Amino acid sequence: MSGRSLLPALLSLVAACRSGPVPMPPAMPKKAGAEDAEQLPLGSSPRRAELLTVRQGEIVRTLDGQRLTVPVLLGELGAAEVVLVGESHAHREHHAIEAQLLDGLGALRPGAWALGLEMFPRSKQPWLDRWVAGELEEQAFVRQVDWYTVWGFDWRYYRELLLVARARRIPVIGLNAEAALVRRVGRGGVQGLSPDERATLPALDLGSGDHRRLFRALLGLPASGGPAVIGHGGHGGDGGHGGDPHRRLFENMLEAQVLRDTFMAETARAFLEGAGRGKQLLVVAGSGHVLFGLGINGRLGAAVPALRQRTVICDAMPTERPAEGHRVSAGLGDVVWGTAPEGRAVRYPSLGARLEDASLRVAAVSPHGAASGKVEPGDQLLALDGKLLGDVFDLRWALQQKDWGDRAQLRVRRAGAELELGLEFRR
Repeated sequence: MSGRSLLPALLSLVAACRSGPVPMPPAMPKKAGAEDAEQLPLGSSPRRAELLTVRQGEIVRTLDGQRLTVPVLLGELGAAEVVLVGESHAHREHHAIEAQLLDGLGALRPGAWALGLEMFPRSKQPWLDRWVAGELEEQAFVRQVDWYTVWGFDWRYYRELLLVARARRIPVIGLNAEAALVRRVGRGGVQGLSPDERATLPALDLGSGDHRRLFRALLGLPASGGPAVIGHGGHGGDGGHGGDPHRRLFENMLEAQVLRDTFMAETARAFLEGAGRGKQLLVVAGSGHVLFGLGINGRLGAAVPALRQRTVICDAMPTERPAEGHRVSAGLGDVVWGTAPEGRAVRYPSLGARLEDASLRVAAVSPHGAASGKVEPGDQLLALDGKLLGDVFDLRWALQQKDWGDRAQLRVRRAGAELELGLEFRR
């Protein structure tokens, strides 16, 4: 879980805004004075100022550095009312761990658990209920929840987790705010919303200096940045943008992050005190939402101080010299689970083409991906392996069948002519 690997997890508001083209923010290069996010002396642990080494395949209890087995871990997590797992969204091993934990906890206490997911907004709850009840086939479910617009990552990352939930009849709760709302806050801040929209928001506590420090570190910004923003009525200290686009962007993104953390914590609290009274809840979210107990967990704990929570952080080893392990703060979470390094080896392949709006016309082509050197901006995608593409869902679902080393035939219309392009999904 290097600083580089956490940035995509932190910026998961982009993943929540896939329903249309999302303008990319100005570049935020790592600056002098930026801190290592995973080594910050934050959190409530008495050992938060200490560093410990985690190696691939190890499960480490941070309070005492003890290495745990999966059965011991399950036993410890089973005593909690809420377990939060922090992931990197595009890491296969992290999702395998989540499915293993849900299956194991469900086996230990059948009927006791529910699953809360960052990946779904509250509005998708009826479809989640139908999925768990076995009323929807897989492809129909993925289409009905608008997976490729509300989240956008390859469905296969989360497939096994959702299959475990359905097999064990574990309720699945959509925790998140609507993507459109997150998008507007990320672009223009809370002040960019209408008065009516602001009135619908939960109370947002933007005054945590520790959370601001973590957020700056994850973005590669210097630690110093003035006082925290503490309200919606205006910006002070670091919020005095002074026309700096990077600073404006930072404040807007911080507000979007706090909005999502607060919204997810409030959804979890309402479930535990309402329809899910008496149940235990496993929450899966990007690591940026749970590190050091400063995100969902911190806001849930503030609302329900006596709540017993445990946080498991899936930690990818450094890309360079992974065998040496990863030095992390003992305050990072209650448990750190060492996994393979980030990179293409643990991701699913992609086409590598950005589309215009919801159309199948190509807006841009990434240098990484099967489309590189084949597809051109302006191409209209027509068919993949002979199957006609009617919409973005058809394309994304067809791509879900591809893994590294596979080939595909893509038919496109370019300058009025139809072309057949041979693609290969290479690492």
